[in-house]
Amino acid sequence: MPIEEKRSYYAIIPANVRYDKSLSANAKLLYGEITALCNDKGYCWATNKYFSDLFGVSQKSVSNWISMLVSKGYLFVKMIYREGTKEILERHLSIVKQPMEEIFHTPMEEMFHTPMEEKFQDNIKEINTTVNKSVSQSNVKQETDELTDEIRKSLKTQIDYDYFEDNFPEDLPGVDALIDCMAEILVSPRTKINGNMQLRTVLKPYIDKADSDSVKGFLDHMRGKPMRGVKKISAYWQSAFINYLREEELIKLTI
Repeated sequence: MPIEEKRSYYAIIPANVRYDKSLSANAKLLYGEITALCNDKGYCWATNKYFSDLFGVSQKSVSNWISMLVSKGYLFVKMIYREGTKEILERHLSIVKQPMEEIFHTPMEEMFHTPMEEKFQDNIKEINTTVNKSVSQSNVKQETDELTDEIRKSLKTQIDYDYFEDNFPEDLPGVDALIDCMAEILVSPRTKINGNMQLRTVLKPYIDKADSDSVKGFLDHMRGKPMRGVKKISAYWQSAFINYLREEELIKLTI
């Protein structure tokens, strides 16, 4: 069925998008169109060519607007590949729910599925909702530290840490630092990225995509970058790595 027949009768542009001065007017209009197209399945699968024809602009302009919305955390991009290959079948654009809406309507725990993450969910619930007077702050810190260690171990498996030990031992300090940055993002309910606080549920899908190739690519990308004047290296790396993963994803937006 054509996209036009499935489009909702109305678009929604929330206040934080409308009044975001860093977004162009056309990017805001595109956001509204995407909300309308998301009405059917919860995501929009329209291509850049569809939007290009709709608005009478180039596909490059559409790609730039989507890049703006993704980098600001208003949209999430998911590529659908043909099984067992890197051939892209579809691109899904989803609206990122706002923090207050997340709190009341979309439990954060829905995003966690693996056993390690389920334990993470249970620990966070316990720390946030069932800690009583008999539990000291030191005990809470110990639980959080143990959880962070588990996440680090999981991330090492995810990115194939042995690959770096065997082939790029000189990169291990950078790999370890990046693992710490990713673990901190997964432990914290919100992390400041590009100057804006973003929910863990928004950032986690990007961390889930990290592998040995993206880690090696990021370290090569950062090599030689001036660090003078950077007050908090870990925060700088967190923003830089999320930006790198987003840019890698946005390269595929030409479909």
